[in-house]
Order: sequence, then C-alpha cells, then structure tokens
Amino acid sequence: YVKPTDKVTDYRTKVSGIRPQDIKDCEDFKVVQKEISDMLKGRILVGHSIHHDFKVLHLNHPKKMIQDTSSYKPFRVSFGNRTPSLKNLTAKMLGVTVQEGEHSSVQDAQATMRLYTMFMMGNEKNKNKKKKNAEHRFAGNQKVPTMKNEASKNSKGPEQ
Repeated sequence: YVKPTDKVTDYRTKVSGIRPQDIKDCEDFKVVQKEISDMLKGRILVGHSIHHDFKVLHLNHPKKMIQDTSSYKPFRVSFGNRTPSLKNLTAKMLGVTVQEGEHSSVQDAQATMRLYTMFMMGNEKNKNKKKKNAEHRFAGNQKVPTMKNEASKNSKGPEQ
C-alpha cells in the first residue's frame, strides 16, 4: 500500500479490498514511485491494461519492454476485437475465476502471468526466433528456402 496523495473519500472496499487502516502508516508516494521506477529499468513488464497503472504512478516504460495481456491480438480477437477484462479473459482462456468481490492484486498478477506464460511467451520466443532466422537467411546472396524445404528438414513438419 501507498500513502494517498489526496484525501480518500471512498475506499470502494467491496471491490478494492482496501480499508482505512490498510493505508494508515504507508510509505510516501514519491518513495514508492522511485522504487518502482528503479525496479523496472531494463526489465520486461508483464501486466493487464498496464497503461492505467503507469498513468496513476506518473511513470513511463518503453513499449518494447511491455507485454500487456489486454492488447494481445489473439485475446482481443476472441472478444470481438475489444479489450477483454482480466476477469473475462481469465475465465475464458484459463477457466479460472478472479475478481469476485474484493480484488486481490496478487491473484490478478498470478492470473496475468499465467496468461502470459501459457499463451504469449511462446509466441514471443517463436516470433524472435523466426525474425533471427529470416535475418540470417537474407544475409548476403543466399537462396531463400521454401516452405517445402523447411518442412523436409523438420521431421515434425511445418511449425503451427
């Protein structure tokens, strides 16, 4: 928890789970903001609708260093090209219920990481691998292999 910078008029405890006693003796916002900023330097950040968090924290992070489950195209397609809520996305993709009553930031983070590791992380690795392979194939005047040639090299057939 972080000491609020403004007076809190509604804790929305039924949703947030935060009570006045939770923030009574909290760390100052500027201290936490600096700690988070330092912690994120040079790291890939995984989250859901993370731009909201950055807005509240008055921080920025390089887009290439953010993996956001809310903007992952296959997830969006599953929801009619709309931004899925974490609650709906987790239910549909993992069969897990989150955000029933008071939210748990730990549970939300665990669900987000599960979505990332199960669906996005492998695709990022494959995308980077394909990019490196393409860069290698196109270096110099080498002949570009066809899909048929690629498939015959791999006993399992072409990549899915």
